[in-house]
Amino acid sequence: MWVYALATIVIAGCSPRTSARAVEAEGSYQPAFAYVYRCEDDIRVVVRVEPESVRLERELDVRTLPQVIAASGTRYSDGVVTFWSKGLSARYETPDEKFERCTGTPAQSPWEVSRLLGYDLRAIGQEPGWLVEVATGRRMHVLADYGEVEFFVDGPVRSDGPEREKVYTGAIQTGEVVLRVRETPCEDVMSGERFPLTATLQLEGRKYSGCARYL
Repeated sequence: MWVYALATIVIAGCSPRTSARAVEAEGSYQPAFAYVYRCEDDIRVVVRVEPESVRLERELDVRTLPQVIAASGTRYSDGVVTFWSKGLSARYETPDEKFERCTGTPAQSPWEVSRLLGYDLRAIGQEPGWLVEVATGRRMHVLADYGEVEFFVDGPVRSDGPEREKVYTGAIQTGEVVLRVRETPCEDVMSGERFPLTATLQLEGRKYSGCARYL
């Protein structure tokens, strides 16, 4: 399964697009980069707290929900989607679904968000910015060209390449998307952060270079 969409997610490895803000949890304030909520049927949503609103991300559906009046807890809604939280417990509603029991976990970085979403490998690159998250054998999330291209691939295949290289391949309508990672130290060209893996993404005839880390 694949789909292209515009995206507004930041690709940089360490800087959130929106500032992290303390949210109330169990009677105290716990600052976090974001919160990953896990609901029934293993539905997972990322929540980033902003002044008077939250930014909610569920795969390609990214929206800002303004805070609205609530008798208890904190409620956010755009009239279509509603997120109602009390501490790290929440209710999440869409026009077609209702999840009564969602449990949140604070994440201190984009890398921890990826891990909490179930991915075991994350790769990033710059100029143009790109991001790949891999749940081995289950799913691959690709975000490229500064967010202009975004899609998911089900069932990526992992194979061994030369010199202990790992190759992750997914089928898309125009061919294949291939992520190669090898155990060579890498330094992010923008942040200077060092990583244990060097990564290369091949997509529609283009080659992107970057760094990676197992989660």
